[in-house]
Amino acid sequence: MKKHDAHQMLVACVTEHKADFYRLAFSYVKNQEDALDVVQESINNVERQSVRHD
Repeated sequence: MKKHDAHQMLVACVTEHKADFYRLAFSYVKNQEDALDVVQESINNVERQSVRHD
């Protein structure tokens, strides 16, 4: 799969499920800012992993 296609798929997944990701993170950390940080860091980790495997 091309890097651009993989990135587009990741963006589509995050866009579609962002509320679910936030709710899950919030259920663990019980703080809005921390939950947003957790989601952002998780997405960054996934993106870094996908770049490493290309």
